[in-house]
Amino acid sequence: MSIMEKLNRRSSLVNRMADTVGVDMAEQMMRAHVSPDEVRGAVFRCMSCRQDQTCEAWMDAHPQGAAAAPGYCRNGEMLARLATG
Repeated sequence: MSIMEKLNRRSSLVNRMADTVGVDMAEQMMRAHVSPDEVRGAVFRCMSCRQDQTCEAWMDAHPQGAAAAPGYCRNGEMLARLATG
């Protein structure tokens, strides 16, 4: 898998996790609650995680959404902040 494919895959996971916990990342960026650099950092944190398959399974198990990201999510704190802000 090329680096661009990895970036795109992990970007999709970050966005899907955000959607799952009720965070609209595009809206949060438009409202300046999160910067493009923070979103990029979230993708890189996701890329360093080895739980991607577990993460996908967790999101599949929560099609109606969830109150928070799972404890192992490296972006959980950021998503919690955005969900309440």
